[in-house]
Amino acid sequence: MTADRRLQVGGWAALLIAVLLPLEFVAVRILPVGLDGAVNVGVLTLSSTRLLATLVAVIGLDGWLRSIAPGSATRVLAVGVAGSALGIVLEVWTWFVLTVPGFAGAGFGNVLATWSAALAGILIGLWFFLGGAIVLNGGHGLARVGWPGMIGGGAMILAAVTVAMRFGTATGRGPDELSLRDWFHLIGLFVVLYLIRTWRYVVGGRLPAPGIL
Repeated sequence: MTADRRLQVGGWAALLIAVLLPLEFVAVRILPVGLDGAVNVGVLTLSSTRLLATLVAVIGLDGWLRSIAPGSATRVLAVGVAGSALGIVLEVWTWFVLTVPGFAGAGFGNVLATWSAALAGILIGLWFFLGGAIVLNGGHGLARVGWPGMIGGGAMILAAVTVAMRFGTATGRGPDELSLRDWFHLIGLFVVLYLIRTWRYVVGGRLPAPGIL
């Protein structure tokens, strides 16, 4: 696959993530969980697809980031691949727990699973943050593309930390009930703006028009 083709694929993967993230945020709040707290299959499907798309975007957009900051892009690629790959492994494990009779995840405790999921979230958030920082400093109007990635990525990191530390209340279920964790997830949706603007630029060569955002 040529570099240009890989960049195009990365751009479309970014757009897919931008669609899936808000859907996953809403699904987590409205879809029922199991009596034992097991994740809903619909939520799991959305998150699994998002993580696969994230891995594709990390690899596909690497050439673009590398053209702006070659040295930093290598580390950003490593962070993104590690985070998305770890997340995919955890999703596969969860699918086994939910679908394979008698498979209860022996030897993989809840604490380890929680911290592993948090680490994956931190690494993915860091990929958004660092990638946004690279684009922000890319010149030629790219600052308007990069800054939402930094804000959203930072919030995603904080959301992952609250999950690992069990800080803040549990995810709210009422229509007007938002926990601190929910607020971090909500602010993390700034990456949707980053992803859409990235897609517009790498696929169509269009920069954001001047405006409030």
